[in-house]
Amino acid sequence: MARPSRSRTAARQSTCIANANEIQYILEGTGTIWLGDKEVTVKPGDLVVIPKGTPHGGTKPVGRTIKAIAIKTLPQAPDDTKLLN
Repeated sequence: MARPSRSRTAARQSTCIANANEIQYILEGTGTIWLGDKEVTVKPGDLVVIPKGTPHGGTKPVGRTIKAIAIKTLPQAPDDTKLLN
């Protein structure tokens, strides 16, 4: 799991997804991304969960570019799961 390192100190571009959660799986590269006001260190194999409404973005790679798979999900409705016989 990705770990927060320090507060952001540099200006960077960020996005905010209002109605969907986002999950990023880091495939390649090491560096930092921003989640809210925290700079988070990531490496291959990390799973980053970004709750809806959380500003995030910008990568600061150490060495090569960070490559990730991003999955956006809508919240599941409480009555969405049905038991099957």
